[in-house]
Amino acid sequence: KLGGDYWEQIGGKCRNKFEKNRGNIEETFEEILAKMFSFSLSLLSVWFSSVFRCLTPQCVDFSAGRVSGDLCLDLCVLKTVQYRRCLYYENGKKVLEVRWRDRTVILKSKHENFSDYEPLTAISLGLVMEEEDGDGIGEGEAPGNGSLWRLWDQSPDRNRTYSRAELASLWALLQQEEYTFLRLLQDLSPHVPRVLGSCGHFYAVEFLSAGHAWDQNLFSSSLDRAPFLDLVLRFEHDFSHSLHLCDVKAENFGIRDDLTVVAIDVDMAFFEPRLRAVLEQNCSCDDDCTFFDCWSHCDPHTLRCSPYRSNSNLQAVCEKIFRPWFSPSLLGAEARRPLQVELQRAVQECAETHAHPDRSPAPQSNASDTKAESSVFSLGSHDCLVQRRLKEVCE
Repeated sequence: KLGGDYWEQIGGKCRNKFEKNRGNIEETFEEILAKMFSFSLSLLSVWFSSVFRCLTPQCVDFSAGRVSGDLCLDLCVLKTVQYRRCLYYENGKKVLEVRWRDRTVILKSKHENFSDYEPLTAISLGLVMEEEDGDGIGEGEAPGNGSLWRLWDQSPDRNRTYSRAELASLWALLQQEEYTFLRLLQDLSPHVPRVLGSCGHFYAVEFLSAGHAWDQNLFSSSLDRAPFLDLVLRFEHDFSHSLHLCDVKAENFGIRDDLTVVAIDVDMAFFEPRLRAVLEQNCSCDDDCTFFDCWSHCDPHTLRCSPYRSNSNLQAVCEKIFRPWFSPSLLGAEARRPLQVELQRAVQECAETHAHPDRSPAPQSNASDTKAESSVFSLGSHDCLVQRRLKEVCE
């Protein structure tokens, strides 16, 4: 009823108002973007600080005299421990990269809070004070003679008095299998990370470049040895029991400047007696007897997995580490070179060689321990032959 002229006038007024306020609208939009960006940075800052804030209760406990350690003073008083980044933060487990004493180190704990660990009681104190009567870990090395204190001090003094805070901190550390494992092997193997210090339940280990940071040049070095093969050989022979790696992947290994390969994640590393207990389970087929990269056979008569591992560390390393390095798709034109072909063949033979049925480590239901041990030795001897062939190709 009002006619078209009316609506044209209304439209003109709207356009004029929009043009007049266009600058303000664009300015407001830019302000909104700036605020959103600022808010995002704030969230990231809160997240990063919350990750490192998990160490704040540690310092509260240190101030109250409840925990101790050679890292506590730098962390809580001098503030010389600088947070770099969070490497792992899940289910209470913390793995942080920090700067300490002019070097990058890794700070670790299985649980977030000191209170998450079993407290020190009269019974646990007795366990801490009690001498070990173990069966030996390294050749000529018995865990007795005050070895528990070597889990706490770099240079233990059996005549010194330990405070309750030190005992409580040691007890929390002993409840973390990896810490105990690394401490025990410090002087026995160059292929485990060095423990540098601790504060309460957190402990620091050396920082090493993980597997993704290096390539197949590690396989053969100017030191006339293959570093990975050196690790395999030492884990097989340097201890009273073989040390089995059940989670073999590149990121679980690091390398020092001298090309020593180090197992930086040993959550799935077991000495022979412990692995036997892990493997010996009920089964209906061989697939039930696989524990990550450690597997055995299912006995059809007893429906139990053999406690003896059927593959070896060398086979797992060849399959999971070496084989991808020498893949023709990665090597390109170099894959056709005679030496590369020889390496590929040697690695494939290493990865695919398993225990022959006639000498399988899996004993029959009425087999003697002697026969089983002989079978394991046969498999180990074959590993030595394969390892020698790999080294010859490298050289």
